Amino acid sequence: MITLRRVAFGLVLLAWLLVLVKVAAPQLSQAFQPDGDLAADMLLVNQLHDDGYLLTGHYSRFGFNHPGPSFLYVNALFEQIGAVAGMPRANAWFLSSLVFNFVFLWLIAWATARLFGRRLSLAALAAVLPLSILLGSTLSNFWMPYRLVLPFAAFFLTAVLVASRGMRFLPLSMALACLLIHGYVTMPVFTLPLLLLVTLFRLWQADWRLAGDGRWLLISLGIGVLFLLPLLVDFLVNPQPNLLRILRAQSHLAGADHPTLAESLTYAFSYWRSTLLFLVPAALVFLLRSRSLGSVNRRPLLYAAALAAFISVVFVLYHATVPKPLHPFMGSYYQGIPLAMTALLLYASLCSLPRPGASVLLAGVMLVWLSTLQVQLMAPREDIRELGDFLIANSDQRVVIDYPDDSEPFWITAGGLLLYLKDRGIDACIARPEMDFLYTPNGVCREQVDFRLERAERCGPGCLATSGGIALAPPSARRDG
Repeated sequence: MITLRRVAFGLVLLAWLLVLVKVAAPQLSQAFQPDGDLAADMLLVNQLHDDGYLLTGHYSRFGFNHPGPSFLYVNALFEQIGAVAGMPRANAWFLSSLVFNFVFLWLIAWATARLFGRRLSLAALAAVLPLSILLGSTLSNFWMPYRLVLPFAAFFLTAVLVASRGMRFLPLSMALACLLIHGYVTMPVFTLPLLLLVTLFRLWQADWRLAGDGRWLLISLGIGVLFLLPLLVDFLVNPQPNLLRILRAQSHLAGADHPTLAESLTYAFSYWRSTLLFLVPAALVFLLRSRSLGSVNRRPLLYAAALAAFISVVFVLYHATVPKPLHPFMGSYYQGIPLAMTALLLYASLCSLPRPGASVLLAGVMLVWLSTLQVQLMAPREDIRELGDFLIANSDQRVVIDYPDDSEPFWITAGGLLLYLKDRGIDACIARPEMDFLYTPNGVCREQVDFRLERAERCGPGCLATSGGIALAPPSARRDG
């Protein structure tokens, strides 16, 4: 028989998804031309369509690609799903991010309940709902730094599950670690030591006897090998393997200026600041009601606090060794730790209250609050469309584009323009072979330049077209000024 609690759980879960779609609707329907990072990721998926496979991930500003393609395969899948519904490609990527993050919110709710030995329930949903408020419009944004936050929170909670509940959760934790490593090159530093620590802890508790846990270790190793395959294949078949590019970039960065330990500590705390609105009240309620939980239910929080401290120390020490400056996007995944701790404390507080009505009340308030949020729309970049249409109308063969070295916005526009042309069947490339990590090997060339991007005010009398302050000129039409 379906109980009232199950009905309430189902209604809240459905309402949560519908509210997220309602909030994201402007992004899902907005007309815009991708540029910069977003265009670069779409060019990688173009390479997947062209070659039938993809072995690397999102580009790095240091001249390589992040280790693996898992996130991009998800986006490619949603391109096909969106196409069935007539959704433009870029908007389908927003849908991909929204569904992807909703799945991870559900996984975080499940892991939170399992840590306390309970099933997924309304209380777990209510405890995780505030996370979607804290993340806001980033839930549907497909920029890679945003995509890592919830997977990192889920990975952290599954690592706590391994430590507190057993090795059977190790394969899931390993899979999440591998997904994160595919997405960001520094993730081995923040995932593998934690996995090793919780695994050794469980083996120590079992007096170093594997007993029935050996199969979980083997399954986990198999998952690791599976995610490692793209890196190995790329190393074997690519004349310039991505792994060697990563190592070369690390060696070049060794002599750069580094932040002080105090600066790194401040940087780490900045990711906790946004969660204090929910974290502090939840901690206070938990402290007041902790006796009613019992020691068994307090133990998961102690494990989580210890492992959060471990990750935080690693985060601070690591970011004292990276080149300045410490950009907010570089450590955005770390926000997953305070988010996970917020969910745990909220859930523990709800479980400590004598009446279940608190979960219904919290869920209702959070859903209403969530429905009032507004997403940040993308810049429409009509200049890319207009310049692209000019090139399509005035080119009957391969289009080779270049741009000056003196201004960063040109690479942003060049990527968007290249994507616009390729998505319309135009054979185009950027005359920057050294930038193949950004524009993909299929999007760069060593050929005579046909068109050059310029600032409109610096484009001489031979200027061919202008839009939004950007101009297209013949290669020799630049006028310094």
